[in-house]
Amino acid sequence: MHLILDTGPWVALHCKNDKHHAWAKAQFAQHTGSFLTCEAVVAETCFLLARAGFDPSKALALIERGVVDLGLSLGEQASAVRGLFERYDNVPASLADA
Repeated sequence: MHLILDTGPWVALHCKNDKHHAWAKAQFAQHTGSFLTCEAVVAETCFLLARAGFDPSKALALIERGVVDLGLSLGEQASAVRGLFERYDNVPASLADA
C-alpha cells in the first residue's frame, strides 16, 4: 500500500530540529510500504532541506532505496495538472499542490 508523501513530513524527517521530526520519523518507521510522491515535491523538499542547512541528498537516497516512489511524471501528466490549475484558479497552489 502506498501513502502519499508531501513536503512537510519529508523535510521534518531529515531536520532533527523540526518540531514534527519525532512524528515524521515514527510515520516512516511504521509504514511497511512505499510512499508515493511527485517530482515537484522532491524539488521542494530538496530546496527546503538545503535552505535549512541539511543535506538534500538524504531525501534522494530514499528514492534510490525504494522507500519513496515517483508516481507522477510531469511530462506525462502536464495536461492533467494544467487542468487542475484552471479548475481551481481561485485557490492559491504550487506545482507540488496540483
